[in-house]
Amino acid sequence: MWRLKARLRPAIAIHFAIHFAFFFTLSWVLLSLLLRFDPVTVTAAGFLVSVASLAVELLMGSSQVVNHLDPRWLDEAADPVLWALIQGEAGRAGIKITKVGVIDSESPNAVTVASLTGGPVLLFTRGLMHRLSYREMRAVIAYMIGASKSGFLGAATMFTGLLILSYRLTGRYIARRVGNGGERLFDKALAALGYIPFALTVSQYVTATRPTSSWGDRYAVDQTGDPSAYLMALLKVADGTASHPEGENRTLFTPVKGLMFMDPTMALRDNPSLVDEARRHGIRLEMIHGYGLETMESSGIEYHVFEWFWSQPSPLERFRWAIGAGKKMESPLKMGLAWIE
Repeated sequence: MWRLKARLRPAIAIHFAIHFAFFFTLSWVLLSLLLRFDPVTVTAAGFLVSVASLAVELLMGSSQVVNHLDPRWLDEAADPVLWALIQGEAGRAGIKITKVGVIDSESPNAVTVASLTGGPVLLFTRGLMHRLSYREMRAVIAYMIGASKSGFLGAATMFTGLLILSYRLTGRYIARRVGNGGERLFDKALAALGYIPFALTVSQYVTATRPTSSWGDRYAVDQTGDPSAYLMALLKVADGTASHPEGENRTLFTPVKGLMFMDPTMALRDNPSLVDEARRHGIRLEMIHGYGLETMESSGIEYHVFEWFWSQPSPLERFRWAIGAGKKMESPLKMGLAWIE
């Protein structure tokens, strides 16, 4: 889970260079005030502090995400069916899951967090557990386990921790912007300060989260051999997210959306197109249990600046990929009451 993929090396190098530039400058200023300027000492200090800073970010990323979402931990006795499903998929993947939590949100989604102890931490919203069937939950769990095996999740979790630090400065501005409460000057000043770590981190973050999601998609379809369940999960999560266009989907979940089963911003943006695509394939969404037919126009949403990054392939792209992959495994592909040739 924590091995460094070759694709991540440029992002990590850029991340280190940003740290080094900052700490080199800081060391230069401080040492010049206290001692005679020595380029070797300044360079060594900048390098060592940069390495130490990256180590702290790596170690603290997981706890930052968990503390931010504040889940209720779920032991095996509380939900033996869910735990049996998780342990079954984890056993087939050769990993061990030790912590499962529930996030207090009606919006259906799930979050996968890398853990230094080995197995990932799996977090589910209450909305996901209420809305999805057993087969669909299995597809989501397989996606999460696939994401943990991708080799990108550790870096994605580390970068998420930095976006959460940014959110602590920008959270009140975001909440007022989403709630149309009118931004205060102080909140705008904090948001401007919080934008600095956001802007310096978001490109590396996306470099890690997009392949994590793609890996999870492929693994979910291949491992379960049930592409229909995966497609249904995509449709229901996008629909359920569209039914909650305010609140945590645009506030609390903003810094962690790359670790989620579906990026809420992309779900809000693309759900109308996803509905059209499903109907084009003859899928009768109104006949699907747990589907709410939320078709709110995404053009009516004014996204704040901290939402304008796409941490995953779009839901429409993922849906089309799964249709193509599914036809190779199960033809015709059954979706609800429809058969997709």
